[in-house]
Amino acid sequence: MADAIQTVACIKWGTPFPADYVNRLYRGVMRHVTRPTRFVCFTDDARGLDSGIDARAIPDIRLPEKGMRLGPWRKLALWSKDIGVEGDILFLDLDVVVTGALDAFLITSPANSSSSRTGRRGRRRQHQRLPLPRRERPHLVTEFEKNPIPMSFEYDNEQIYAPRRPA
Repeated sequence: MADAIQTVACIKWGTPFPADYVNRLYRGVMRHVTRPTRFVCFTDDARGLDSGIDARAIPDIRLPEKGMRLGPWRKLALWSKDIGVEGDILFLDLDVVVTGALDAFLITSPANSSSSRTGRRGRRRQHQRLPLPRRERPHLVTEFEKNPIPMSFEYDNEQIYAPRRPA
């Protein structure tokens, strides 16, 4: 496993976060890993991204246009069955500043399988680091798509929904 390429990913859509947020996150990640690492940005607009970033389209997810609790539910698409990335992913929000070693976070183990609630926005806790053990969870998207409006109110956001749903 030590020689396998590890993957760090982010997601950028719309205009709240321009390309420089992705570029800064990418550079911070690459400065703080020792093993081969692929950095993937799932986005609707790859313009301005550094050449070392693997830019990919955001996987499809069926979300209703109205009625859902506001939140970044599009991130849930990262658990889709085929996003073109093998193995587990360390997902980082675009407003994260990387200040130390990341390799330990990229090793999937029971100790690393939950999200990090390091930030706060308003009264809601924000998950800024979210290990995605993808091989066990592709059902998360299909289950959510069946009943998105009530689930969006029950779980507040996708980073609360995913860890609380059974494998």
